[in-house]
Amino acid sequence: MFRITDNGIAEISGYIPDGFLTGYGLYETMRILYEKDRNIIRAENLAEHYRRLSAGKETLGLKGDFSLRRLENALSALIGTRNIRSGSVSVYIVADHYPNAEFLIAHDSRTIPDEDYRRGYRVRIARTRIPATGLTSRYLTLSRVDSGLMLNTARREGADELIFLNTDNYVAQCCEANIFWQMKRIIYTPSISAGIVAGVARQKTIDRYQARGYIIKEGLFELNDLYLADRIFLVSAVLNEMPAQIVR
Repeated sequence: MFRITDNGIAEISGYIPDGFLTGYGLYETMRILYEKDRNIIRAENLAEHYRRLSAGKETLGLKGDFSLRRLENALSALIGTRNIRSGSVSVYIVADHYPNAEFLIAHDSRTIPDEDYRRGYRVRIARTRIPATGLTSRYLTLSRVDSGLMLNTARREGADELIFLNTDNYVAQCCEANIFWQMKRIIYTPSISAGIVAGVARQKTIDRYQARGYIIKEGLFELNDLYLADRIFLVSAVLNEMPAQIVR
């Protein structure tokens, strides 16, 4: 992990911002794309992820120099230093002696195997509920240990993801993805009022299907709506679009 600086990046050594200890911070993850024909390496939807980070920074009341140009310079430096061609990058805004913030960036070389897309994700219904409302529910915050713990348990038991209902018993989201389902030419997805993280990939998916002539319905949906669907798919910056089926 590297600190984002005025000149690019600097390796972190011997110090951890206190926000990592308290969970006071947020992050965005972007897929790395290598366009071989143009010899370009870039983070997918960088500007949109930057806007979400900036909005989250304001919501958390954090301060510090976090411009898009500064982030672009850090990303270029990271790609050049690590010779990155694939995987994903995560950008963190973390409290450090609040309201001051540290801005960090890290690379994850892991990619989703093609076999996962051919097979599709096996998803289970989570036993717990997430809040229907919350001050930071629409952002990816550092304090997500509950969902991480449940996801790790589900994966040990043979599932790939969990579907959460909210405290009003409406379908909300997965641990690491937004959820969509289709019935004929209609695409459904929970609305922001369900307490979901309004991911960049989610909006891109809505725009893409609308451009292809599908009807998009965002709203509050019950679990039975999922069981009636023609197909289910999960969406995130890393997954892109993953077919899914509910398992018990």
